[in-house]
Amino acid sequence: MSEIAKSKTLIEIREEKARISKENKLIKPFSKKFTRKKEDFVCEKCGTAIRGSGYTNHCSNCLYSKHVDIKPGDRLANCGGLMKPIRIEGTEKRYRVLHRCMACKYEKMNNVAPEDSIEALVAIIKENSATTLNSYSKGK
Repeated sequence: MSEIAKSKTLIEIREEKARISKENKLIKPFSKKFTRKKEDFVCEKCGTAIRGSGYTNHCSNCLYSKHVDIKPGDRLANCGGLMKPIRIEGTEKRYRVLHRCMACKYEKMNNVAPEDSIEALVAIIKENSATTLNSYSKGK
């Protein structure tokens, strides 16, 4: 292969890499960091009108969520099922709610927000404790 042919091949390779790089930048929404977007919604479980803060991902009244994201904020999940709050975990510094989609069983942890209902949080803790105690008493 002549030097001119090698040179043309290298130029073609560089141009192809540049084209692919430009395309990747256009089609990489999944690699983007979370983008804060304020969205208000009405809870499908209890009907409470929720004012979004840009980080809101569940109803502050009943703590139910909706399966709309693959990654936080992307709104790319096709399921759309209600996500039931299953369990509360954490410490005084940071509590989290485990949500399970009632349609597809997908599970996701979400931070408890300051505006979340204390009564709803306590009810989930009590429900989880009763379930755990019942399973222990039955030898499970």
